[in-house]
Amino acid sequence: MLAISLLAGSAWSQTPRPTPGLEQSRLENLAGRWTIEGESGGDRFTRTETCEWFAGRFHLICQSEVASATGAVKGQSIIGYDPSESTYTFYFISSTGTGIFMRGTVAGPVWTWNGELRVGGEPMKARTTITDQSPTSYIFKMEGSFAGGPWILLEEGRGTKAQ
Repeated sequence: MLAISLLAGSAWSQTPRPTPGLEQSRLENLAGRWTIEGESGGDRFTRTETCEWFAGRFHLICQSEVASATGAVKGQSIIGYDPSESTYTFYFISSTGTGIFMRGTVAGPVWTWNGELRVGGEPMKARTTITDQSPTSYIFKMEGSFAGGPWILLEEGRGTKAQ
């Protein structure tokens, strides 16, 4: 096992180090400190989120927090690009045990993310649409669909980047 590890390390050291491309540069506007205000199920919320580049500038690491009736909920996400699938990737976990993986595309100012999670034991398709309004502002909506049914609005709001 150690020999395999050493050989892999040797092969890696002879391979040119990759550099971030245009896809990663598209994530640049997401870096920074954000305030997200919106509505979910009739309840208003304010979430804070800080996204920073991970070493190498291939992925953003984001930390978020929102106050709720049951206490603060913290989250962490990783955003990157998968060249083998030609899609952006988003993995989110929270202090409530929630976890979701989504794949995204971008066309002009519109990002579309799709994934699946379980709600009440049932699979739900999730779709999030984010529309950049400026380098420091976006609007979003999150929708869900159970068993191929209609898309239901789950959450919508606006993100504003701190100056």
